[in-house]
Amino acid sequence: MPAIRATANTSGAALWTPTSGSHWKAKLDGLKIDNQSPNAEKIELLDCFTTDPSKTNAAGATQNAEDFNTIVASGKIRLQVTVPPAEFVSLGEEDLKGHDFFGTVYVRGDTVSSDCVVVAQYHHE
Repeated sequence: MPAIRATANTSGAALWTPTSGSHWKAKLDGLKIDNQSPNAEKIELLDCFTTDPSKTNAAGATQNAEDFNTIVASGKIRLQVTVPPAEFVSLGEEDLKGHDFFGTVYVRGDTVSSDCVVVAQYHHE
């Protein structure tokens, strides 16, 4: 099971990106956040992807693709956790059930701090 480490960053830091030929759905198996900063840190995991264009069932009208991938801020927030100062939070598989990701996954904090470390464990399906 792959694991990736990043620090809190307001512009977001990529955790993983699906590659060509890989499975496009990923699930979180574990998330550890060690906030040693003097401030509470809000951590968000964002799913950044672009949908395919489609047709509506009723009228057959074309629906444009939706872009949640142009910038990190346009991604869908899949998980949000606030960690108090000098605290460690560990979420296991049961806590993360139902948090599926379809595109590039970013971690974003509400401050820039190397004192807040995020480790995510995941697998592709």
